[in-house]
Amino acid sequence: MSNEIKGSDIKEQLLQYRKSMDRLYYISIAILVAYNIFGSSTMAHYFFEWLYGLFGDMPGDLKTLIVETICLIRYLIIFPALYNIVVEVKERKTRLIMVGMLLLGWFYTFYWREFSNTTIFEVMVVMVASYGKDFKKAGYRSVVISGVILIVSFLLSVAGVLPDFIKMRGDMERHAFGMIYCTDLAAHWCFLLLTYMFIKDGKMKWWFYVIAALLSVLNIVFVDARNSLIIVVLACIGSIVYQCVPKREAKTSSVIGNVFQWGLTFSFVILAGLYMILNFAYSQSLVAVLEKIPGFSTSIIPRLATSRRATMMFPISLFGSPYIQIGDGMGTADILGIYTFLDDSYVSVYVIYGIVGLLLMLSLVTYGQYRLKKEGHIFRLFIVSLVAIDCFVEHHWTETGYNIFLLLPFMDFSGQSGTTDKAITEDKAAEKQETETETDHSIPEE
Repeated sequence: MSNEIKGSDIKEQLLQYRKSMDRLYYISIAILVAYNIFGSSTMAHYFFEWLYGLFGDMPGDLKTLIVETICLIRYLIIFPALYNIVVEVKERKTRLIMVGMLLLGWFYTFYWREFSNTTIFEVMVVMVASYGKDFKKAGYRSVVISGVILIVSFLLSVAGVLPDFIKMRGDMERHAFGMIYCTDLAAHWCFLLLTYMFIKDGKMKWWFYVIAALLSVLNIVFVDARNSLIIVVLACIGSIVYQCVPKREAKTSSVIGNVFQWGLTFSFVILAGLYMILNFAYSQSLVAVLEKIPGFSTSIIPRLATSRRATMMFPISLFGSPYIQIGDGMGTADILGIYTFLDDSYVSVYVIYGIVGLLLMLSLVTYGQYRLKKEGHIFRLFIVSLVAIDCFVEHHWTETGYNIFLLLPFMDFSGQSGTTDKAITEDKAAEKQETETETDHSIPEE
């Protein structure tokens, strides 16, 4: 019993740092988003050249070690994650799940250490650290930081300070405007708009639609990233419909309404299953059928061809395979004359992280979607389902620099979370009362 009392005292002392850990979490999210978005811009190339130059004549290995150590700042978020497990999480089952998530993420990092692959570990840490945190606060930071970096890189590119890598599609020039690839630029625009719509729960002002329209025009004229364009158009239409249709006080009991909501809830599972079926059924006869669908010949079919080659090389794996991806960022594929990048998210996760990695990601995101449905956030569930559609074509499922919705499984959607003095006081009082009760029961009656 004395050990239990001592453990309770330690927990009470740790509760004093709750505000500090909250602040560290939101700072860490800002750093992580900035790091990943900055890394997808050409600014990162010149920044690291400058950083290496600061160390003068140091040996190359030592320079690399110093730079990589500086980059570890993005893992500050591991401290809020550990704090949540020790202090914040009350349910033993949830705590065990979170410990398992971190251990599995660390296993992947160790398992594929020769590829410096820390993506799954980063995703697991972010999810655990986001337990009970306010998505609005984290989302606003993501919107502001990504918006600033995108605007700066765009202006520097237009001014000629940063290179603008142009990819041709027929006679059309597709501009990247400071990003490493044109579709990455459009994906950043798309996720920025989706994040803001999620925060506002679809209740958008007129100026938002103007901004969305301007970015869509830029996309059509200079970028030609059709998938991102379609996602933004669907999101805006959904927002308008959501605001115009009268809200029912009670949840709909219609069969169509229930099917629609459950379809949104399992959208990642459905689309992942569909893509895996198309991948393993890939053949010339299937290509002939898919070519009849508008847009598939330039988007889906090339991705299926690449993913099918990858799954033929590594058909079945529990924990992934040593697949080397060569993309066309900054013109790499043109230089090397080979393209092996897995553009879709579902086969990408399957090949790189195996069956376990795919099932892990599907389970966690579906749990987040189920929570949205259960709490009645239908429009927000619709937005996350659009992300699932985006992952059918794009590779941003596990990338926090794009997909801030990775935070969802354990987050608070009400906008009423966050640390207050009252909450700390109530927790301390509850802990103290529990300790006193245990102490009283431990003394036998005379």
